Amino acid sequence: MLNWYFDQQKEMVWLSTSPNTRAEKFYQMQGWKAVGLYGKGEIKFEMTKDIWQNIIKAQ
Repeated sequence: MLNWYFDQQKEMVWLSTSPNTRAEKFYQMQGWKAVGLYGKGEIKFEMTKDIWQNIIKAQ
């Protein structure tokens, strides 16, 4: 999905999830950067095209 997204545009993409969950750990392990809180205490993660390309190259 991120390959397709970043082929279409260069804007950063973000998502949020509850803290202390498997989802939080998953996104961290996948290279998403925690940038603060969102909404009702969820953790906001961001992914940039540059970070994503570096992750793909490292695989």
